[in-house]
Amino acid sequence: MERTKQINGVELADTILLGLKSVKKEPKRMTFVMFDPSPAILSYIARKERAGKLLGVDTVRIERTPRTTEEAVSIIEDLNATDTNGIVIQLPLPEGIDTGAVLDALEPDLDVDILGSEAKRKFMAREIHRLPPVAGAVWEMLTREKVALEGSRIVVLGRGRLVGEPVGMLFEREKVPFEYIDIHTSKEKTIELLASADIIISGIGVPHFILPEMVREGVVIIDAGTSESNGKLAGDMHPDTAKKALLYTPVPGGVGPVTVAMLYKNLFI
Repeated sequence: MERTKQINGVELADTILLGLKSVKKEPKRMTFVMFDPSPAILSYIARKERAGKLLGVDTVRIERTPRTTEEAVSIIEDLNATDTNGIVIQLPLPEGIDTGAVLDALEPDLDVDILGSEAKRKFMAREIHRLPPVAGAVWEMLTREKVALEGSRIVVLGRGRLVGEPVGMLFEREKVPFEYIDIHTSKEKTIELLASADIIISGIGVPHFILPEMVREGVVIIDAGTSESNGKLAGDMHPDTAKKALLYTPVPGGVGPVTVAMLYKNLFI
């Protein structure tokens, strides 16, 4: 087997951001909406704001504490009418708030995360050039590393709103065959799919779920799962599993920084 290679997401993100910075463009504004500003969410927002500063983007933080879905929807509808070029609704939303209804209240042209129903429809119909940021990050990594998708056995681990679903949407749009593993997949089928996979894209947020004995030699693992383990950020892949991979992304420093860069790329499209 060829030597294992780790994808440096920080370097790739810098390349994308510098490319955006070099293109002459109109000033832009990005609005970040927080309904539940936990320390983790504040950290994510700060990271996105730093990238915006590099690009000369005016970033605005909006913190609100809606008690009902109706209040949250009203806040988003009001923001749609403000002087902004993109709106990010930071997830997760507080318990009791209908996430789908709030995301659907966002004007599709301002939906740089492509999380609302109409923005997704436009994406699948190729009416917009934006890519869902995590899916765009995965695609960017695979194509830059010249990973052959045609003929590969691809497994998407998880069908969540932020990783599995958008990655699956992109693959479906590009007619790339793949299989999902989700909560409805049996343990036996999960073991079978992971063991036979050439490429695994994971976003379940279960620390160190993918163990070395679960995968074959030479697998490509794009780990987009983030969670905490012993007070540290952890990915879905156990560190020892990297030794069996031909190519893999670390956590932190892999998919995350590239996702932020792709978010800003969407702002300028």
